[in-house]
Amino acid sequence: MSLRPESTGCCRWQSVSRVLLSGICSVLGVAVVATALLSDSGLSPLHAARILNDDDNETPAPEEPVLAAASNAGVSAIDSFKFPEGVICEQYAAEPDVGNIVAIHRDYQGNMYVCETYRQGKAIEDNRNHSYWLDDDLQAQTVQDRIDYVLKHHPEAKESYTRFDDRIRVLSDTDGDGKADVSKVFANGFNDLEMGTGAGVLSYRGNVYYTCIPDLFMLKDTDGDLVSDERTSLSTGYGVRFAFRGHDSHGLIVGPDGRLYFSIGDRGYDIAPNLRDPASGAVFRCNLDGSNLEVFATGLRNPQELAFDDYGDLFTGDNNSDGGDEARWTYVVPGGDSGWRMYFQYLGDRGPWNRELIWDDENTDKPAYVIPCIKNISDGPSGLEYYPGTGFSDDFNERFFLCDFRGTPGNSGVRSFRNKPQGAFYELVDDEQPFWATLVTDIDFASDGKLYLSDWVFGWEGENKGRIYTFFDEEKIKDPIVKEVESILRDGLADKPVEEVAGLLGHKDQRVRQEAQFELVRRKDVDMLRTSASGGDATLPRIHAMWGIGQLLRGGMAADEKLEKQMLAWFDDGDQFVRREAVRLATEFFPAMQAKLVKHCADESAKVRYEAAMGLGTIGNDSSADAIVKLLTENDNTDPIVRHGGIMAIRGIAIKEHEKGESNFIDAMASHESAAVRLATVVALRKQFEFNVLNTRDNTYVSRLLGKLVDDSDAKIALEAARAVHDLQMDDVMEPLAKLVAKSGLSDHMIRRAISANNRIGDKASAERLGKFVSESDYESDRKIDAMKLLGAWETPDPHDPVNNSYRQIDNSRRNVADAVAVLGDVLDNLDSIDKTVVAEVVNVAAKLRVKKAAPQILNIVMDKNARGQTRASALVSLEELKFEGLDNALTSLDAEGDAMPRELTSAYIDVLSRKDPSLAALKLGKLIEDNSTEKGVIQQKQKAFVTLGNMKNPESETMLNNAFTALKDGSLTQELGLDVLKACEQRGGTLAEKASGYLNDLAAKPKLADRYTWALKGGDADAGRDVFRYKGEVSCRRCHRIDGDGGRVGPDISGVGKIYDRFGVLESVVDPNAKIADGFGQIIVATDDGLTHVGVVKEQTETQLALMDNEGVVSWIDLDTIEGRKDGKSSMPEGMAEQLTKDELRDLVEYLSKRVTPVAPAAAGHE
Repeated sequence: MSLRPESTGCCRWQSVSRVLLSGICSVLGVAVVATALLSDSGLSPLHAARILNDDDNETPAPEEPVLAAASNAGVSAIDSFKFPEGVICEQYAAEPDVGNIVAIHRDYQGNMYVCETYRQGKAIEDNRNHSYWLDDDLQAQTVQDRIDYVLKHHPEAKESYTRFDDRIRVLSDTDGDGKADVSKVFANGFNDLEMGTGAGVLSYRGNVYYTCIPDLFMLKDTDGDLVSDERTSLSTGYGVRFAFRGHDSHGLIVGPDGRLYFSIGDRGYDIAPNLRDPASGAVFRCNLDGSNLEVFATGLRNPQELAFDDYGDLFTGDNNSDGGDEARWTYVVPGGDSGWRMYFQYLGDRGPWNRELIWDDENTDKPAYVIPCIKNISDGPSGLEYYPGTGFSDDFNERFFLCDFRGTPGNSGVRSFRNKPQGAFYELVDDEQPFWATLVTDIDFASDGKLYLSDWVFGWEGENKGRIYTFFDEEKIKDPIVKEVESILRDGLADKPVEEVAGLLGHKDQRVRQEAQFELVRRKDVDMLRTSASGGDATLPRIHAMWGIGQLLRGGMAADEKLEKQMLAWFDDGDQFVRREAVRLATEFFPAMQAKLVKHCADESAKVRYEAAMGLGTIGNDSSADAIVKLLTENDNTDPIVRHGGIMAIRGIAIKEHEKGESNFIDAMASHESAAVRLATVVALRKQFEFNVLNTRDNTYVSRLLGKLVDDSDAKIALEAARAVHDLQMDDVMEPLAKLVAKSGLSDHMIRRAISANNRIGDKASAERLGKFVSESDYESDRKIDAMKLLGAWETPDPHDPVNNSYRQIDNSRRNVADAVAVLGDVLDNLDSIDKTVVAEVVNVAAKLRVKKAAPQILNIVMDKNARGQTRASALVSLEELKFEGLDNALTSLDAEGDAMPRELTSAYIDVLSRKDPSLAALKLGKLIEDNSTEKGVIQQKQKAFVTLGNMKNPESETMLNNAFTALKDGSLTQELGLDVLKACEQRGGTLAEKASGYLNDLAAKPKLADRYTWALKGGDADAGRDVFRYKGEVSCRRCHRIDGDGGRVGPDISGVGKIYDRFGVLESVVDPNAKIADGFGQIIVATDDGLTHVGVVKEQTETQLALMDNEGVVSWIDLDTIEGRKDGKSSMPEGMAEQLTKDELRDLVEYLSKRVTPVAPAAAGHE
């Protein structure tokens, strides 16, 4: 029986205010002056709220979503779940009371807040489905830019994109039976054109925080009816680009410092006055009233959720790019950069992300500006929780629980693991999959001792279904501590004696410890906090007390003599975590204690050393230079977190020095004899440059230093400087980098940037440097081809950066195509010394630039029988483009080669001939088409012949196409040529085009989907199909499937798909994924005549039996004649994939997959 959901109706905005923030800080790792304690009050004095009435908002009210009808499917699905022995699973809520669940949060009063989305693919878009606006998206700098380009392409979006909304639903179990009996829409109307996804919700002390691009909202329910009646935007400007769907704002959590933390995917942000980055995901923090917003860390791709461990360190799971890379478990540190930029996504190989293995946890040579991930793990990290300490077995202690969303229930679930300290860094250990076979989006360890889990049910866009389950340990739930925790969190501690509150700082449950800390802060009881921080051997109560002291100081409390004296004792404490917190307090509130930070740069604990270095950067006094040098040299790049501390120290001091107009410190660091110090200095300069850009400060000196360092004697330092100069677009010092093309022995990463630098400068000297690089250097041919392509576009350069794909407008004032033409002449003079694979590109560029004087040299290539066939063919096409006067004689000479002519050249020859002598070309085409050989090379020639025929207009060609079409209709045409004939007829137009259209319409009417695409069964190019599989963003095959160890694990490994299926089966798997689901990925429910129900995935099926594997890995053989009912799950592979491909791409993909006939060995165990 379903509940009757209550709704707020269609009220768009109830008492809405947009907050104009003061105190926004873009200085990562620099102390921020706060204005409010942890507070239950409304806006702080810094806020200036603007109330928007309903009349101010032109967006129409959204339609109410129609949720799926009630059923027992959710309860039945429990049989298919895997969860630990002794744990009970129950359904808490399901459709039609809730649907399309993105995130959940159960507050301490027992109310379950649910983020629901009804706009996926209806306003919340994905660049993969809108390639026509990709350049607009890459250029967008503000949310308004995104709105503008959407309306440019879709004027109707004002109506269509606002039809549905995202919303917050609240569920409650009022009778205590474990099932929700109240369902209300807490807040709706989030349907402005630019909004969504609403992907994060947190209810805390009367405020409900909601991250819904482009805003961070705070909502209130002032009358207790579970419907919000106040809505405030605490900050706005998130999501300046679309990027990928799901890369939203989320991850809300209150940190141990009492501040609000949240994240955004790589849709970027532009938040006044100085928080701007349109290309990266980030983690933010602010006070609970929204003030003092700052960027905490950046360079993330899609960090959906955040979690703190017991010691206050922050972590996230960051998603992979579907490009052969893997998702990452990441330590989030202040000022950290994880290296991702959204424009990498649209390079087939993902640019530096894959080339430099920035994502790879085993790569020890990644860029120094990047905080490496702890471990490559998961395929679709989403919800994340840290076990708070009560409710389940002690086996859960110190474990993180990470949702792994993979599109299908059977292949998704919750991972669990621990972090093991490794210096200041961590390693991941004890990886398990305790909750599995559910399409989980989020989890929440609730105050009632249960784990709540939200289930998307199926697919990627939502089916207006949704379920929430509870998991609880049937024995541990009875432990009195569970009720104790629930009572403390529900009722609060305001009425408890101070001694009792202080005693709870050491409670087993992390949430209780934190609430005790916050209660002492609200009471401003610094004496009790100081006493608690000073006594006992237990670490956790002491550091909670120190966090509380930090909150009080941040709120404006003055430090007294007692506290300053106690600080000195904490600095010498035997507990590394106490020393670390002492360093943090001194950094933010006791800068006069800098000497202590200097001392602790040599602490025996790497965590303390790192924190001390961070603090020295915040204080910014160059008197600590020796300590920083010692820290970096002794670390010698071994611990990335310690190195990051040194980097931030140099950055902070350099910024303060720059403000005084001085440079002695940074000069000394940049020229230091230690390579470790110089490397850290390069990264510090990079970060200083970014800071100066955001704060509109002069960057001349910073860029000049980096310009010098691109030619450092240490190759790693030079490369790191080149990354900064090139990737951050320091155009004023691009020349030192550009000149490096003349230097041998550089890494591929360096030489790519040096080539690009010459293109950025664009003057005569740059063109000459590129020409010499092609003619004289010993670098690989691919880089020389890159250089030639840039010369070929010298007059109108591509604004997409050739290294990383960022959209850069290039200053053309110094560019003169004559410079490129002159350089090309020099290159042509040296053709004999150039690799043959490069010669073809030289010839193409000569034609593109209309360098007619190159014709004789190009003719020599055409007539050179020792040259590659493709090179000769390219040269012949170039002669035609140059309108070479001797072209007729060249064609005559080629004709004399007869059958000895290479096939590639023959095709080009006939195609050129078709425009010179159509009748002769028709005769040669007829002879070629009549060749009955099925050899691959002959088939490819015939395919090219039909391209030529489609472009010809003489009667002979029309006759040949009519004959070919007749052969296609009666089945006598070689199957590999069917698509080519259809395309030629379409190109020819007229009656032939009508025939082709009729033929395709007849196919489209066939009931079996795969029968409509039979023209794609044969004749494709396997190499081109591999590129479709790997790089075609609209279908993202590699996102889910692996071939030969490369790709995702969401779907089946298809390395041997061509051995499992015939070509029709391969085609069907692409165009009709639900026709047959691969064994092991289709979860089914089977009812047998003995009254039993079996749930699992199909491993094998014979003529008489079905092999079903349950969630424990046990395979049962079921006689088919005993099955009374069977319900098959759907494939997670999206339908309509054929519509995202051209006809050629589909045929190429089928060809490629059909040739994958070598399966890989299955994993030994687990659910990978």
